[in-house]
Amino acid sequence: MDIYNILTEGFARWLVTMGYADSTVYASVLYVSDFFSWLGESTVNEPGEIDNRVIISYHRYLQRRKNRRMPGGLSNNYIISNINALKRLSRYLHESGRGTFEIDLQLRAAATGEKTILSQDAVKAMY
Repeated sequence: MDIYNILTEGFARWLVTMGYADSTVYASVLYVSDFFSWLGESTVNEPGEIDNRVIISYHRYLQRRKNRRMPGGLSNNYIISNINALKRLSRYLHESGRGTFEIDLQLRAAATGEKTILSQDAVKAMY
């Protein structure tokens, strides 16, 4: 079993222990596994070599990566969720004494359009 599989299993147990929701545990483990797969194709051979440069490179990869389920790229929310999972991983590594890495990215929040609020008269007119 390689180091990344061991880290992923420990990370999942830590998330459960910390009281994260089942959906957060599931998604975080999935995102971290994808990150470790991406690392396998890079020159990074162990967790201690992960630094902000690697995280920035991974972020750029996510921004260019095609969506596997539908046409187009990954959504901004999906990318932010990936980076947040890596932040949790960094905290896990730090708290378990296995090192840490900094994530210094300026993430764009999802753009929200202006909302149109209908008056009561407009709602009544629709009926």
